[in-house]
Amino acid sequence: YQKGRNEEMVGSVLKELKARDQAIIATKVPPGRPEMMDQMGDKLVEEEFLARFDQSLTRLQTDHVEILYVHNISDPKLLKRPGILSAVEKLKKAKKAYHIGFSTHTHMAECIAAAVPTGHFEVILTAINYAMADDKPLLDAMKKAAAAGIGLVAMKTQCRQAWAKESGAA
Repeated sequence: YQKGRNEEMVGSVLKELKARDQAIIATKVPPGRPEMMDQMGDKLVEEEFLARFDQSLTRLQTDHVEILYVHNISDPKLLKRPGILSAVEKLKKAKKAYHIGFSTHTHMAECIAAAVPTGHFEVILTAINYAMADDKPLLDAMKKAAAAGIGLVAMKTQCRQAWAKESGAA
């Protein structure tokens, strides 16, 4: 966000307040440009992910984050991509990222359901709001993830449906 400026601001504030040990930091790192992923070998995917993560740590002025999300997963295949898995496993082993998860905005039910049996992800950041109250596949996938011990974090909770915009309610 803001080309990394948000991380710089968080890092500066935590440093100025001497409050790093009182904060839980979560950050998101994209696995690469989707249009390039099929052309990239797993070693390059891993290297680019690790480099992006190191840039985040530098901006945050810290040596670790509590939660690292692989950002914007919309294809369940990416949850099994060896280059991504290798990168996050290395970061967790090095204690640079304490918990590993992913964020998803589209194809959420499929991505969440695919993550459950892998055992690789501890937390999922997903869009959910009242307009999705009848989305049975999404709710079922979330229930399975929770039952498997995967933490769920809600985002995009402020629904802006067309009817609300037209009525002036949103």
